[in-house]
Amino acid sequence: MILVSTCLFALLLDQLTKQVVLSYLDHKSIYKITNFLNFVKIWNNGISFGIFSEHNFSPIIFICLSLIIIILILYLMSNINPILQGFIIGGAIGNLIDRIIFGKVFDFIDFHINHWHYPAFNIADSLIVISIIIIIFYEIKAYFFNKNNFCNSKNIKK
Repeated sequence: MILVSTCLFALLLDQLTKQVVLSYLDHKSIYKITNFLNFVKIWNNGISFGIFSEHNFSPIIFICLSLIIIILILYLMSNINPILQGFIIGGAIGNLIDRIIFGKVFDFIDFHINHWHYPAFNIADSLIVISIIIIIFYEIKAYFFNKNNFCNSKNIKK
């Protein structure tokens, strides 16, 4: 139930923010939020960070790839925290919906420092990346914690 609720929350948040920003940016190409953050209208034809966007691949390839990844996430990450899993799956489905409807993904968050711009992204991308970073952090922490416990164990023969 937690997984489904989190997934739906992530999906709705992603789609709602995309619709709000798309409708507002209809008349503007850029909206300055702060000195380091803008909302922009960018359509990503490729995958993460615009990789392969210069190639003219069919959106069907990316739709099929997205479906395979979602199924793999459900299968391989069944022991992961359901909130993190829900954010990853919900974000992936949010971007998949864009691909199905538009043939590309709408990215609008433009983080920059002076003239250096990080590739534009959206809420789905943010939820996916933050969740993966948290998972990696806890996996590394568990690895070192378990290693220390093993080394301090009474079962080690001297």
